[in-house]
Amino acid sequence: MRKNIFKKGISSIICAAMLFQTAAISASAENTENETSELKNISDDVSFKQMNFALANTSKGGEDTSEPEQENFVDFQMNTSPSYIPSKYDLRDENCVTSVKDQGEEGLCWAFSTLGSAESNILKQGLDCPDEWKTNGEVSLSVNHMAWFPFTSDSRRDELSVGDYIESENKGLAGGNSSIAVAALASGTGAQLTAAESQKSDGSYSEYERYSSFYRLNSSQFLSKTASGNDINSVKQWIMEDGAVDVSFYYDPSFYTYNKENTAYYHEKNISNGTNHEVSIVGWDDDFDVSNFNSIGGTPEYNGAWLIKNSWGKNKNDGYIWVSYYEPSLSSFTQFIMEPSSTSDNIVQYDTSVCVNAYSFDSTANVFTADQQQSLKSIGFYIFNDLSTTIYADAKIYLLKKGFEDPTDGTLVRELKGTYTNTGYKQIPLSNHLLLEKGQIYSIVMSYKYGSATGEKAYSPIEENCESQWYNFHYTSNSGETFVIDKGKWIDSYGCEGKYGKLGNVPIKAYTDYTSESAISTAKSDFSNAIEKLIASDSNYTSASVYKQATGIQTSKENSSSIKMLETASLNIYSHLESLGAVKYPENAIKKIDLGDINKDLAINASDAVIMLKVYAGSLAGNNYFLTYAEEKYGNINSDGKIDSKDAVIALQYYANILAGTTTVSLEQYMSERQGK
Repeated sequence: MRKNIFKKGISSIICAAMLFQTAAISASAENTENETSELKNISDDVSFKQMNFALANTSKGGEDTSEPEQENFVDFQMNTSPSYIPSKYDLRDENCVTSVKDQGEEGLCWAFSTLGSAESNILKQGLDCPDEWKTNGEVSLSVNHMAWFPFTSDSRRDELSVGDYIESENKGLAGGNSSIAVAALASGTGAQLTAAESQKSDGSYSEYERYSSFYRLNSSQFLSKTASGNDINSVKQWIMEDGAVDVSFYYDPSFYTYNKENTAYYHEKNISNGTNHEVSIVGWDDDFDVSNFNSIGGTPEYNGAWLIKNSWGKNKNDGYIWVSYYEPSLSSFTQFIMEPSSTSDNIVQYDTSVCVNAYSFDSTANVFTADQQQSLKSIGFYIFNDLSTTIYADAKIYLLKKGFEDPTDGTLVRELKGTYTNTGYKQIPLSNHLLLEKGQIYSIVMSYKYGSATGEKAYSPIEENCESQWYNFHYTSNSGETFVIDKGKWIDSYGCEGKYGKLGNVPIKAYTDYTSESAISTAKSDFSNAIEKLIASDSNYTSASVYKQATGIQTSKENSSSIKMLETASLNIYSHLESLGAVKYPENAIKKIDLGDINKDLAINASDAVIMLKVYAGSLAGNNYFLTYAEEKYGNINSDGKIDSKDAVIALQYYANILAGTTTVSLEQYMSERQGK
């Protein structure tokens, strides 16, 4: 029987236009007592109006030591101001702004603005791509890629994040916001080069292309409002140091002022309207006079305005407008810090979609298994700060025992501590990389406090399946992946029900590099095979952008030894070939993996029993048969803590009954019925 571990009656769903949405929930999980939790939900502290989720849609294997290595990390992007901020600034003067685009009738302003801001940061850092990968002579990230994949479920069952997506009407053309973009870019999707995108004949995009982005998010920062001069200076600092900043506001053409010199916007009553448009801030002018604004919308009390890059073409003032610092609807200021996707070979993650919950858990954790020898380079997580104080974050990395009981049941090998000011996605590098041998189970445990290590618990994000006015949020998870702790007890979130749907995973990621010689050899082999397939299937291959990228990688000493670059180029080639109808991506239906299905082929049969017997034979001989934690769960049918001949016999008996037509139920239900007889 499942009991409720949280207090009932927590208030209704809240939607956040920040890094993720938040929602008040109650959850149920196995517990022996009717014990209630003292968890707080974000809605206890933040009103609905403050948290309104607005759409912008205008038309290594490790050291065995009792003392872990400790590192103190600090937020190098603190909410402070530089010693000097000029009264006027324009990123165009530094060639750190890409050209103005035209979204046409599509509701994709959010994709144009977020990717425009990301492009600006790429230029600001000097991370520009090779000329043969550019579009019209400039770095260009695919709006179509961003608008498609967050709203499309990954169809690969071998992906840890399979089944995470946002359901929305008019997919590929619909509204969104910076929260969706942050989650996509952090997961390694959404930043495909426009020159490499390949649309299929039906208007969709190949799954080969989902994780073939040339860039990805390193970190982000978020301010809900610029409520003070210090906040305005913070945004200015972001722009000066890191390029354009994404922002939302409410647009009403009635309060739009146009003349040959300036296009300006201000409406003093917009504070009650939410937002409906998203743009990029590329500069400012403290002396922009209040007289430039349409008096119908009211007049700002003070001079000063943001220089905005719009996405409505260049028909007026080359596509730029001025918006007063004091425009009431300006909100969701979001900074994007990008990096090449080749910075690491792999992002180990369960989350690829925007999170929709936040709780005051003591700690949260994700448990991962190294699929082959690799080096852990950095970790990624989200900070949510709803107060005007810093967030103290503590990250612990454990090498876990076989058959661990909780995510701390092992050796603590790393601990990182530090503080953050602003909400956003954060990535922290390990000064000494951690070698993980194949099959090593490890965990990343996060704790958040307000102000200091002794402060009150701050909110931790977690996924929950739920519906909102605009979207349906879908998440999948498995037993043994995500754990949360409250009142001193670790709980597997897989067994928990939220008030509005099932809980998913927490957004904690691991960034790794594969270290075995076989890994680079395999990547090179796959890359060569892809090129051969391209030459054989496309008579015009020499003019294809994906071929130019591939040849560029072949001649680059750095890129030709990068597993991620080779993988990206291979995926882009296959995506291109699918658009030509030369290959077809494996279309595996998204289905829940059932108990007993150890090989995850969506069927329980003799092949599963054979694997169980191999595992059993290996354990008797003292040889470990590599399985992920989830696979161990699927294979241990009788729940006795080990996979042996008993499990294989049950699987074969069930398979025989399926063939004979004497049962049609799941193995789990079949076992339950047998125990009941």
